[in-house]
Amino acid sequence: MREMRVEDILQGKAFHEEDPVFGLSMFSAELRIEGDAAGAALPSIGPEAGRELPRTETEIAADGEAAVIRIKAADASSMRAALNSYLECIRIIEDIHRLTEVRQ
Repeated sequence: MREMRVEDILQGKAFHEEDPVFGLSMFSAELRIEGDAAGAALPSIGPEAGRELPRTETEIAADGEAAVIRIKAADASSMRAALNSYLECIRIIEDIHRLTEVRQ
């Protein structure tokens, strides 16, 4: 999978691929969370991945020290909605991590 800037994806320039199961053209993106917040990301974002987002499939997994969120969407609007949702979750995790780190 090639790398893209979040801005490109949000502007509808996400990577297209053919889904092997459904045979449909789909958008795909991969978000990597690295550093201290990665450990909190998996249990925090896991329930969000189980939530039904229309026309999207999401997988969350650990990759060494990083948490990886893989998203497939049927169209650009669905991809934008999923990315907005996950990026907001990541921002909250990082904010909470920063706050708790300062107080320790």
